Amino acid sequence: MSEQTTPTQPASARGIGFSMLFPPGWREFRADASGEAELTELSTALARDAGRADVVLAIRQYVHRMFDGLRRRGAIGVHLPVASFAGGALPVSLTVVPVRAAAGSSLAGTVGRLAGVAQVEDLAVDDTTWFRWEERSDELDGDHDGASASLHYVIPRPGGTGEAGLQLVFALVTLAEDRESAETRALEALGHGIIGTFQWELPR
Repeated sequence: MSEQTTPTQPASARGIGFSMLFPPGWREFRADASGEAELTELSTALARDAGRADVVLAIRQYVHRMFDGLRRRGAIGVHLPVASFAGGALPVSLTVVPVRAAAGSSLAGTVGRLAGVAQVEDLAVDDTTWFRWEERSDELDGDHDGASASLHYVIPRPGGTGEAGLQLVFALVTLAEDRESAETRALEALGHGIIGTFQWELPR
C-alpha cells in the first residue's frame, strides 16, 4: 500500500490530522462543492470523450446525490479508488465523518445510537478503545439483485476528553449472488486493512 495523508483540516486551524495507507490509485475528495466538481470531472471523462451526453448526465446526478448525502452527514470527505475508473470502478468507498458525544452523554453511548441494532465490538488500540460494527443489506435501493455492506469504526480523538473522534465507514456494493464470494470477502478485508493503518498526526 502507498501512504496517503489526509488532514482533517489545515494544521493551523485544528492542530491535529490523520493518515491512512491506501493501495495505489486511491484519492480523497472533500465533501464540499470543489470535491464534487473534481469527482464529476474525473468520472465523466470517458463518457464525455465518447459523446455520451446521456451517460454524463446520469453520472453527474449520481455524484451529486452522493455528495449531497455526505454533506447532510457532516462528512469531511470520501476516499475512492479512482485509478480503476477507466476499467470499471471498484464498488467501494471510505467516508470520514466527525463524531461528538452530546452533552451529558459519552462517546460509547453515541456509538450505540449510531450502530442501532448492530452489535458493537470494543477494540483495544494504543491505550484507547476503538468501536467497530458492521451493517449488511440483501438489497440495494430496493433492488434485490444487489447487496451492500458497510464496516464502521469510531476512533476517539487523542488529547481531549475522549468524547469526540472520527467515524470511518468502508462501504461496498455487489450483486446479491456475490455477497458471500471470495472477491467480496477480499474487499471487506481491504477495508479492515486500510482502517487498521489509521494514525492520528499530532502537531510537533
